[in-house]
Parts: sequence; C-alpha cells; structure tokens
Amino acid sequence: MKNKRWQVEGAWVPKRLDLLQSAAWRNAPRALKALLEVLEIEHMRKKGSANGELFFSYPQFVAAGFNRTTVSSMTKLGEALGLLKVNRETGVGRQDLHDACAYTLTYLPTGIIGNLAPTDDWKRIKTDEQALLIVQRMRERKASRKKDRRAA
Repeated sequence: MKNKRWQVEGAWVPKRLDLLQSAAWRNAPRALKALLEVLEIEHMRKKGSANGELFFSYPQFVAAGFNRTTVSSMTKLGEALGLLKVNRETGVGRQDLHDACAYTLTYLPTGIIGNLAPTDDWKRIKTDEQALLIVQRMRERKASRKKDRRAA
C-alpha cells in the first residue's frame, strides 16, 4: 500500500497565519467575519478566479441572513480594517445583481487565475489599539445615524 499524501478535496480558501494573528482580524466583529465568509464562498463558487469581481447584492446578503444595515456597516468596517475593498460603481446590469457591488478580499490573490499578489491592506493596522479604535468609531457612527433617523 502506497502512502498517499492527503489533499484538500473541493474548493477552499487559504488563510495565512499572519492574517489570523493580525490585529485587524482578531478585533473584527463576528458579523464582519461572517460577511467575509459569504464572500469567500462566492470566491470558491467562481473557482478562486474572481477575487475583485465578487459581485454580491444586498438582496443576496439578506438571503444569506444579514440585514441591510449590518451589510452596510460591516462592509465599511471591513474596508477600514483593510480586509475588504468594495467597488460600488460596478455597472452590473443583470436583474438579480442590479444593486451589486464588486468585492475584493485583500488577503487573497486577484487577477486572472490569481496572478496578482494579495494587497494585504490589513497589515497597516499594527496594534490592537488601532483596530479597536476603528471598530469603536464605526459603532459610534452607526449609533449616531440611528439617533439622527429617530429625531427626523
């Protein structure tokens, strides 16, 4: 019997140790990590070759269990922490993607067949204090917007 090396079956997304140990990742709320996971699934569905062109609409996020305000706040937080880039001017015309944005996971390669290295924007967050400050500011903005809507 030959010793066959175990291999990952099916689609998968690698997460490097430096990402998982980073201040940006450790301090990201669960809702943001869940949103990133949904985008990772879309990336895998596209055979790992569509990062930067991961088109996802609000109705698709809602179908995945998110509400619109969570999607909005978590995508902004993901951008602020450098884990995600959002292109809101996609011009996608298909009905099911009418209001879709194009997402890029900064910790994964982009380009045709992943020929461009990850941008790793999350590396600019050096400390837990920096990350927590960003998270806190985003929460305060969200609370302020809620307060403004109630007052109107």
